[in-house]
Amino acid sequence: MTQQHPQEPNEEDIDSATIAMENALSGYSFDLVQLASKSNSSEKYLDDRQLTLNHFVGVVIAAHNESVVDTACECIAAICKAAGLASESQMALLSDGLTHPLARVRILVLRLLAADASSERAQTRLQLAPLIIDCLDFADSAVASAASALLLATADTHLSQLISPDNVSLLTSLFHTSSDTVSLRVCELVISMAAQASPSDMHALEATGVFESMITEPLDSTDVMKRLNTIEILTRLQSTTSGFQFLDRTAVLTRISQYMRAYERANEDIDTLLSLTASIKFFAKLALALGANSDAALGLVEDAYGFIQTIQTLLTTEEIDVRLDVKEACLYAIGNAGSSRPGLILLSSHYPQSLDAVVEAARRGTGAIRVVACEALSCILDNDASDARVSGESSRLFRDVGGCLFFLAMIQSFDEALRVAGYACLKAISTYDWGLKAIRESGQLVAFMLDRSNEQSELGMKWRFSVMESIARNAAAKEILREELFNRFVKYAKEGPFYSESQPMVMMASM
Repeated sequence: MTQQHPQEPNEEDIDSATIAMENALSGYSFDLVQLASKSNSSEKYLDDRQLTLNHFVGVVIAAHNESVVDTACECIAAICKAAGLASESQMALLSDGLTHPLARVRILVLRLLAADASSERAQTRLQLAPLIIDCLDFADSAVASAASALLLATADTHLSQLISPDNVSLLTSLFHTSSDTVSLRVCELVISMAAQASPSDMHALEATGVFESMITEPLDSTDVMKRLNTIEILTRLQSTTSGFQFLDRTAVLTRISQYMRAYERANEDIDTLLSLTASIKFFAKLALALGANSDAALGLVEDAYGFIQTIQTLLTTEEIDVRLDVKEACLYAIGNAGSSRPGLILLSSHYPQSLDAVVEAARRGTGAIRVVACEALSCILDNDASDARVSGESSRLFRDVGGCLFFLAMIQSFDEALRVAGYACLKAISTYDWGLKAIRESGQLVAFMLDRSNEQSELGMKWRFSVMESIARNAAAKEILREELFNRFVKYAKEGPFYSESQPMVMMASM
C-alpha cells in the first residue's frame, strides 16, 4: 500500500481560511463594540461562544495577515473597555504586546495602559516602563508618540518611581546611541517631565544626572541642529518657578545670553546666526512668562543676563548690519517684554530706545518687518489700563506712531496680517480713557469701522467685531463716546461679526 503524504495547503486554501477568520472576527468585533459599555453582557457573549481574551491574543501573535490582526486588536480593545485588564494575570500578554513586531499591536497595548487611570494600572505601567521606553526607538512614529505620551502621563503622578536608575540608564542610552530623531524625542520627553514636576520631583530628576547629557552637552555641541532643538525644547521649563530656577541654576540662561552677545559674528557664520535668532526667541517667550508671574522677575533676569540690552543694541545701532529675521525676533521679544505692566515700566525706564525702535519699524518698515512691529506694538498697548504709568507710556507710543490715522491706514491695507495687527491695536487702546477719546474724535476711523462693506475677510470681520465688543464692554465708553456713537458701536456688537442687512426685493411683472 502506497503511503499517502499530507498535501501542502495551496494559496487558495490559505486565502479562504484567512477570509473565513477575518469574517468571523469582524462579526465578533461588531458585537463586542455594541456591548462594550456593558461588561456582564460582554462576558456572557464570550461565554456563550466559548471565547476568552486569550483567543484573540493568540490570533494577534500567530496571524500573518494585517487585516486579521487589526480586527483581532479591535476585539481585544472592546473586551478590555468592558471588563478591564487584570493587573498580574495579563502582565505576560502586555509584555508580549509591547515587544510585538507589528506597530498596531504595540499601539493597542499602549492605549489600553493609558486608558485605565487607576492606581493599580499605574503600578503595571511602572513595571512595564523599560519596555515602554524601548518603544521610543520603534520605527513607526505613532508607536513612539504613544509611548512618550504614556510615560509623560505616568510621570505626572509617579515621577520619583519612574526615574529609577535602570530607567534613567535606558533613557540616557537611547539618547546617545539612537538616531537624531530618537535622541530629540527622548530629550523632549525628559524636559516635558521636568516642566510638569513639583519642586521636589524636579530636584530628584536633576539628581539622576540625566540633564547633563541631554541639555548641557547639546547646548555646547558643534552640531547646530542639536543646539537649536534643545533651545526650543527648553522653553517648556519657563512657565514654572522650579523650571525657571533650574534654567538659572544650570547656567542655561548664561549660555543663551552668550549666544545673543555673539551677534557681531552672525553675518559671517551661519551657526552663530541661527543660535542668535533661536536665543532671542527663547528670551521672547521667557519675558512673557516672567511678566505674567512676578513684578520683579524680569528686571532681576535682565540685571543678571542683559538680554534686553543686547536686543536694544541690535535694534538701534546703525553700524550693526542686522538681518531681517534677527530684527523680526528682536521686535517680537520687545513686544512680549512690554506686554506686562512691570515689563513696560522696565522698558520705558531703562530701555526706551527699544520701544522707539518698535514705533519706528511700525511707521517706516515694510513687508514682514512692519507687520511684526505692529503686532509687537499691539502687545505693548494691550496692558494694564488702570496703571497710571502704563497708561501714560501707552499714550505716548500711540501719539508717536501717528494716532488713529495711522491705525486707520493699517486697517485699510490690502495685507490681511497688517489689518489684523491694526485691529489688535485699536482693541488695545479701547481699554484706556484716552483711547476712547481718540476714537471719538477720529470721524474717518469711526465711519470706516462702522461700514461693514469694506472688510471682506472672515478673520478681519472677527477682529473688527472684537474691537466693537471691547468698546461696548468698557464701563466708561458710554460717557466718553457719548450716547449716540456708543449705541452705534453696541448695535454693531449685538449684530455679530458677519451681519449683513437684507436687501429688499422688487417684484417685476412678467412680460
